[in-house]
Amino acid sequence: MRFTSTINNVRLVEWEINITQGALVDLINQASSWAKAVVIDGITYYWMSFSKVCEELPAVFSKEDTVYRQYKVLKEKGIIDHFKMDGKDYVRLTEKGCEWNKFEPIRESEKNPSVGNQSEQTRKNFRESSEKNPTDNNTNYKNTNDHNNTLTGINAHTRETKKSAVLVLLEQFDITGKLAEDFIVHRKAKKAPITETALNGYQREADKAKIPIQKAVEIAIERGWTGFKADWQWQDEQPKHRPKDNMRAEWNTPEAWAEVL
Repeated sequence: MRFTSTINNVRLVEWEINITQGALVDLINQASSWAKAVVIDGITYYWMSFSKVCEELPAVFSKEDTVYRQYKVLKEKGIIDHFKMDGKDYVRLTEKGCEWNKFEPIRESEKNPSVGNQSEQTRKNFRESSEKNPTDNNTNYKNTNDHNNTLTGINAHTRETKKSAVLVLLEQFDITGKLAEDFIVHRKAKKAPITETALNGYQREADKAKIPIQKAVEIAIERGWTGFKADWQWQDEQPKHRPKDNMRAEWNTPEAWAEVL
């Protein structure tokens, strides 16, 4: 198991990938220190099975099919090269993927050379103010309180914007943004928790129907279905087969609802 993972936040934003995918990129980046290397046509690949990735990053991946999906996303984005040979999965970082290690620091003074002069002027003004009124301690207390209030506001905002476990799970299936919000509302209305098992079912049936999982989710929401099946007549105006909307009693519990909310 890997002891630490290094996340390059600049690359996450630039490549439009999430933290889960970033952790996988970092694991591949460190593959030379732990994975078996194989040279194919003069290019070095590393044998990294889905199960091995789960062993190395147990806090990130618990299912092999999740690793498969993330491999697929990273390959489509041109970050990694992945193929299977003799039943083994081989992977490497592409030229683009190697930029994961690239770091270009920009000093604040270079971005805004006037900052240093402004700081000096601020210190000068502060000294002059202190000399004029050396006993005005209330000003310092007020600044401290304002600063604390600002920090409290920032912390509160951070807590509010922190992604829930459900949103993180949906991201692993590339269900994000408005679609993710609508899906959460939809599943809540159907009293059906959003679980990895349920999403794996959507993925399996979407693959059978040869459509993206996002499309399967859209169809289910539009038609008021609790789930999605490839053999339902989802391409017609009215479905021939509809799933039962009644939920098993064991799902309708506070614990199950906690996964949805």
